[in-house]
Amino acid sequence: MPTTFANAAEMQDRLGGVPLERIRMTPAPGTATVDDLERCQAACDVTLELVDGTLVEKAMGTWESRVAGRLGFSIERFLEQHDLGLVFAGDGQLRMQIDLIRAPALSFVSWEQFPDQRLPRDEYWPVHPDLAVEVLSRSNTSAEIDRKTREYVEAGAKLVWVVDPANGQATIHRPTGEPVQIDESGSLDGRDLLPGFTIRLGDLFDQAAGRGKRPN
Repeated sequence: MPTTFANAAEMQDRLGGVPLERIRMTPAPGTATVDDLERCQAACDVTLELVDGTLVEKAMGTWESRVAGRLGFSIERFLEQHDLGLVFAGDGQLRMQIDLIRAPALSFVSWEQFPDQRLPRDEYWPVHPDLAVEVLSRSNTSAEIDRKTREYVEAGAKLVWVVDPANGQATIHRPTGEPVQIDESGSLDGRDLLPGFTIRLGDLFDQAAGRGKRPN
């Protein structure tokens, strides 16, 4: 059933206050389907999410993409020694509900969701992230990230890391307990989901920057 909005302000508010330029107007907001997402995704060079019957462009700048990529590389190397599941990059769209498709900046899905340890051939995998990572870009809003975090946890995520490179911080969310904020001296810890995996936040930023200085 289509989602109805009384006006553009309500639409923007429901979507987490995302900038209007990230909201696709075709098909009309509230009426988009998975088929629409597939068609539009094939015709554009940005990653789209399907939220409340609306196609929303995912925000991801070059620096944020590099941070997510470096973190994904570290987790992949860990998984070479600990075969626990699969990592997906920021264009890996996950069908968390029948009409909700999200694309975390980085996600880990354990083999528990793939009983035969084989990746399904579905266009949008009907699984939730066990670990979801969002790397903040300038156009992300607090309301948008709060909604995404809530959706990930409600879908079954055991960990959500919200990484904020601009401020040198990250916030760790779990299904129970209060969010924990760390600075560059703190570490992202895989806990029971990725036991033994840890990376210091400052090291992650330095590795992402390579030989040059970090972007301002």
